[in-house]
Amino acid sequence: MPGNWVHYYFAKDVARDHDFPFRRDKSYSFGALGPDILMHLPEKLLTEEDYYRVFHEDNTPELLHYIFQRMEKEELIPFLHGFLAHYALDSGSNFFILSLQNEGYDRQSVKDALEEAILRRRKIGSSHKISFLPQINVGKTLPDAIADFFVDAARDIYQLPLSKEDMQEAYQTFMEVIQANETSFLLFRLRRRWYERKSGHLFSKEETEQLFQEFQESYEKARRTFGLLLEKKKPCSRNFLGDYL
Repeated sequence: MPGNWVHYYFAKDVARDHDFPFRRDKSYSFGALGPDILMHLPEKLLTEEDYYRVFHEDNTPELLHYIFQRMEKEELIPFLHGFLAHYALDSGSNFFILSLQNEGYDRQSVKDALEEAILRRRKIGSSHKISFLPQINVGKTLPDAIADFFVDAARDIYQLPLSKEDMQEAYQTFMEVIQANETSFLLFRLRRRWYERKSGHLFSKEETEQLFQEFQESYEKARRTFGLLLEKKKPCSRNFLGDYL
């Protein structure tokens, strides 16, 4: 699935498509990261169940229906629209990334290449220091309405125990991880050294551009999917991985 910057700019694009008045709201951008925060739940929970996997793969129609039912709640409107954007891009683009992985390319290198390309297209050059954390920082603590959404969904859809305290701990860890991984284009290139890859599977600037051009078809299809979901407010039969259920 795409990385944080691709999700962020996808959310900005669909916000312009639909003229969202809340497009600059931090909770909208935070919502564009979807269920990824669940990777950072307290260890005591992760020994029982992989919450991140469950939210991405299981009972997706029920989760989408849950979102549609709550999209008119004032305190959740920006966040849930962002969450829906995360789903649209994940479900529409995972096949593209997976197909490259099946060809032998490292998944992380593909995600990095797509991020490099989209940042370059937004005119953020290699000399710029870019910071993701300020774009999605919703405060020192996770807003109660967002924490409650995850707690209620875990209970009602997946029959999993989750508390607001668990979500607050996950939020703190999530933000610390993002801060630790703050990067620039230079670091994107340096990060490739952290993986053992065949030289033929590293991406040059030209290759990242070609890769992103190929990715555009999935990206634009996801934009249309988001519009249909927003218009019809009917769950899709695919999960976040793009698998039909």
